Amino acid sequence: MSALALAVLGLTVMWLPRIWSGMFTNDAAVLANADLYLRTTGPGFAFFGFGLTLYFASLGSGRVLGPILAGSARLALVAIGGAWLAQRGGGSPSSLFWLALAAMVVYGVATGWAVRRTRWG
Repeated sequence: MSALALAVLGLTVMWLPRIWSGMFTNDAAVLANADLYLRTTGPGFAFFGFGLTLYFASLGSGRVLGPILAGSARLALVAIGGAWLAQRGGGSPSSLFWLALAAMVVYGVATGWAVRRTRWG
């Protein structure tokens, strides 16, 4: 349910980013970047919500190693991808936003895989 709710939210801000970004500023440059971020990463919200929900469920069960490793994979992707972009001149905002999307997807998929592989019995 959380993944579905965040999918709806993510797709909404992807299609209509001003619903969110317009609440915080009227500055055209800020709105342009905020809208680009939401359009790029909106589809990843469901993956991030899915992973976060499974992380909290794992905390409650005491089986948290897999989700922690999934979060570490997300961090590693951002660190390595960010370092690569920095070496190439910092990258455009768009490339950073695509990296954020990839990190959300990696986190959700890796957490789902880890929870699926966990022995619960």
